[in-house]
Amino acid sequence: PHRRWYTRTEETVMMAAPAFHKAIAKKPKKEKPPPPAWFLQPPPGRPKPKDWTISKPLGLYECENAISDETHAKLLAYFEQVPWIQRFGRQYPKTAHYNYFFTTVDATDPAEIQTELAAKYPELFAAAHEVFESMKKVVPAGTHAAFDHFQPETFSVHKHCPNWGLGAHYDNSHDEGDGMVLMLNIVKEDPTKSVQVHREFLFTDPPGGRRFGVFTPAKMGIVFTGNAYDFWKHESIRNPKQTVTNYSITIRLKKVCGFGK
Repeated sequence: PHRRWYTRTEETVMMAAPAFHKAIAKKPKKEKPPPPAWFLQPPPGRPKPKDWTISKPLGLYECENAISDETHAKLLAYFEQVPWIQRFGRQYPKTAHYNYFFTTVDATDPAEIQTELAAKYPELFAAAHEVFESMKKVVPAGTHAAFDHFQPETFSVHKHCPNWGLGAHYDNSHDEGDGMVLMLNIVKEDPTKSVQVHREFLFTDPPGGRRFGVFTPAKMGIVFTGNAYDFWKHESIRNPKQTVTNYSITIRLKKVCGFGK
């Protein structure tokens, strides 16, 4: 029989193998280090969403009948012919199709922005100033600098059909107190329904365990700024029982609209 001669290297490996495996078996597990000093554990008694407290966020204001019936009718007709696009994102449901419209403005000077908006989007421009004047009746002057110095400069419109919804999200981050949204709700009712179920606009503060919902009928104006903008999420509830199509017009300052940032 042929005898196989092992090299010195092979002999060393063969002799060391049992000891090597034995050392691995006895190696103690590395203990998990404690969390860093800055890490904040979640509160042990944090309530579940179903137990959240109903509490209106500071900086949220609503005004019913913020525009005239004539203005509302003009906007309904306008939205029948605008070029709706498909907007995707984590908060957008897959069932929502061609759900978004937004304006584009090239000007950067505030006065020039107003002139360009009036020329390119006269229906939206007139409605924005009308609802802004109505909101001045419910937002106390001097309470929010973002509102006191506001001018309608950009428009984005979300179409909320029954059972579409829009997931909870924060808007873009800015210095506290600078962010603000002026919202106008245009509603197309279902003539086959005797009772109309409107879209619910929900604010949530998950760390604080708080929530507050607002149903948005036709012509309702909404402002949210301050705490409601900076520290609360907002969403549109997905509801198969909703009967109306809600056109939610979001009106902002150009520097706070988020596009290009």
